[in-house]
Amino acid sequence: MSVDLTYYIEFRDKGNSEWKLLSYMMPIHKRRCYRDEDGEDAVILVEGSRYELVYCDSIQGTVRDLFSENGEISGRGFPSDISEELDMILKKEYEKYAVDYGDGEKRDWRWGKSYALLSELYSIYKQEYNEAFERYMKRRMDSRFDYINSRFDRMERLLEQKKVAKLKPFEKEEEWFDDEDSWEKESLNDAMWFGKWLYGVNELVDFATGGWYNSDEIRVVCYLS
Repeated sequence: MSVDLTYYIEFRDKGNSEWKLLSYMMPIHKRRCYRDEDGEDAVILVEGSRYELVYCDSIQGTVRDLFSENGEISGRGFPSDISEELDMILKKEYEKYAVDYGDGEKRDWRWGKSYALLSELYSIYKQEYNEAFERYMKRRMDSRFDYINSRFDRMERLLEQKKVAKLKPFEKEEEWFDDEDSWEKESLNDAMWFGKWLYGVNELVDFATGGWYNSDEIRVVCYLS
């Protein structure tokens, strides 16, 4: 069974220490993700159309791995100053889905509970991107040097009047990037995707609230399941 990271986004206005849960209404027919059919309490009728209150999402890949493996931000638990809205949602979620093994005590299926400011995540992103980019460029330069050496070897064989094979043309940059399948390229792609996700979270808060928030005024609250 695969592991998902369920996350919520909180924000706070300048000069206000209280966190607020980001939520917005969206027509159900435009929602592409899986819906909890029991969650009809989050559905509102507006002029005959059904709208759903959206306040969380699930994700896998780089972001999930970061919150499960990175010691800087993993396993912090839910924040002590969590917003009232989110605190209520998480408690209600626990009461609804907690597992009872017959001994009368419910077990929380959620693990890896944590949170992180967007500014913290940006710092981790920059480090991961720079390291991935450095590895990627080193591999590219190694490949160029291999190609140059092969040309010198070919010239040496020609001067010695030895038989040589046809030299493969050096790949153009766009061909090299698109076709190469390596761990270095994969880690660079993961880092870039992580950066795009962070940018999207920031833009979503700005769009949904009509405000303008810095990375230290937005945080992600999450758990693994």
